[in-house]
Amino acid sequence: MKLKQTIKKHRISIIAFVLGAVGGYLYWYYVGCLTGTCPLKKLWYYDALLGGLIGLFIADIIVSIIKKRNKGKGKNEIN
Repeated sequence: MKLKQTIKKHRISIIAFVLGAVGGYLYWYYVGCLTGTCPLKKLWYYDALLGGLIGLFIADIIVSIIKKRNKGKGKNEIN
């Protein structure tokens, strides 16, 4: 029961992390490192993790901006 509540509460962050991770993987797959000497682009899971974190940070910024705007209007649509 508590797991469902936690997932519901953090659903935007989870979706953003997954989308970012997919984007990071696709970056590794299509761009990647041709020589194999690039430390961040050599292994697919580095790029997927970095993409997930970037997606998480961007989602956090967007959610905080929306909350600030809605707070001034007396609304709080995103929890």
